[in-house]
Amino acid sequence: MSLHVIDNLAALHALSDEWRALRLPTPMQSPEWLVSWWEAYGESNPHATLAVLAIRNETGVLIGLVPWWLQSRPFAGATLRWLGDGRAASDHTTLLCRSPEDEPAVVSAAARWVAQGAGRVWRRLRLENLDADDRASAEFCRLLEQYGIETEWVASIDSFLVTFPATPGIDPAALWEAYLETLSKNRRKKLRRWRRDGLDSGRATVRMVHDEDERRELWPVLVRLHRERREAMGEHGVFDLPEFDQFHQLASRRLLQRGELYFALLEIDGIPAAIEYALQDAQCVYAYQGGISTAALELDAGHLSLLALFDHALASGRERFDLLRGDEPYKLSWGAVRRSTRTLHARPRDAAGKLESFTTRAYRQWRDRRHAALAAAQAAETVPADE
Repeated sequence: MSLHVIDNLAALHALSDEWRALRLPTPMQSPEWLVSWWEAYGESNPHATLAVLAIRNETGVLIGLVPWWLQSRPFAGATLRWLGDGRAASDHTTLLCRSPEDEPAVVSAAARWVAQGAGRVWRRLRLENLDADDRASAEFCRLLEQYGIETEWVASIDSFLVTFPATPGIDPAALWEAYLETLSKNRRKKLRRWRRDGLDSGRATVRMVHDEDERRELWPVLVRLHRERREAMGEHGVFDLPEFDQFHQLASRRLLQRGELYFALLEIDGIPAAIEYALQDAQCVYAYQGGISTAALELDAGHLSLLALFDHALASGRERFDLLRGDEPYKLSWGAVRRSTRTLHARPRDAAGKLESFTTRAYRQWRDRRHAALAAAQAAETVPADE
């Protein structure tokens, strides 16, 4: 078995076909997604270096890929991170393997490389958005500890997953009814009303993107509606950030070519009302981003747009609908199950690493106490005064 570190974009592109032959949890672990991220965020960043591990068996077959990069900071050393992390919010990150049988060898090789480079290649390891039940990352952490690396798990924002009822061979309408039966009576009533008054009445129509010309035409609509909705919530639209927009322009174009993009505009009475930017593979649809016209909020545009995306998932035979990470309360109302995620931190167990661990934990404790105090104060303000 051999391990090779890929540190340049040309070599990363050359690996694309072999990369796609691995088991990819979602399109967010595909070369279309992660190479696009590197081109937007890393290629021109003087403080970023590719550190993708390509692991091959004795016959030269690629059996594993670990998509990492190194973030360097003056006087602080380098941090080992996932490609696609940070604001891009790539969910379900993990070490990629060709098969379950290859996983032990891939995880072992990655842990050995990390241990050998501790304090020299990297000073910190920060791996975000790992599913709490991910077996590969848990074993990777265990091996790091055996090598004397200090590790720490930190809870992250939960993700939410809808699993459709296992009813093979029935038509989408019957499958929709089977899904509705998993929800509360009030929720079923609302969904049926939205369908009847919106999609079935013809007042709301969905325009799906099928080619690159349509994608380019609707992209400014996505940016505008996303910004409009976020500003109404007192936030900023992330597509206004140049690197974020460049990344998604590249990724969406490449995913569309492979049939892994769902990009659709919902119009109500002929007016753009909401838009969905989602990913898809053979088993699942992933609701990634979107936007809503504030003028259409009272028309339930957001609900209708998501309902159309659910329809697409059911009609195309997908088994799951992933609402991804985020604490938005609407997700549970669609019958989603909460899934825990976490971040793995690691440092060399030397004097500098121990000092940093101490200060980091002290800061987190102070931050958590401060957040708890603020929450308690806000709760007290909402309690009515005694008359």
